[in-house]
Amino acid sequence: MTVTCLTAGSFTFGEFGTKVCAEGDVSTTSWGTVPLGLDQQRTVTIETTADASWSISAGYTKTIETEWGVNEAGQTFGAPKGDQNPDLTPAYALNCKRGYLSAAEVDALFDENMTMEEVKEYINGVNRYDRYLNVYDSDGVTVIGQALVPGTDSEPITINCP
Repeated sequence: MTVTCLTAGSFTFGEFGTKVCAEGDVSTTSWGTVPLGLDQQRTVTIETTADASWSISAGYTKTIETEWGVNEAGQTFGAPKGDQNPDLTPAYALNCKRGYLSAAEVDALFDENMTMEEVKEYINGVNRYDRYLNVYDSDGVTVIGQALVPGTDSEPITINCP
């Protein structure tokens, strides 16, 4: 589900949280998945300030869970399964090559003793610098590119992969 602010205002999306847009802030926010079975319908309620204007788009996907691969080093690789992550998770590098991020390297970006509030503060805080993570082949050793974890003062980048 993707919501775009067209005017200033406050937008609350039930279980997905609240977004506040300032005057002149036309921005898009994507929220997670709304699970549906074949025989289910789901309603998402959006509460806004009186003069707020927005647009919303939703899409459907079908998820097929597959077994993780295991490389020669014994590392698992593949798509996350619920709240379980393999050692190597799929990612695109800045050079458009598809590979894997090391879960250990991603986890190292945060102090394991941080509370969820501290993690949110860090993510939304100031003076957070750009960081680059290696993107690996499924062997977990061969670096095929890098992925950017943008800092707070970074200019947005667009990468057009064929």
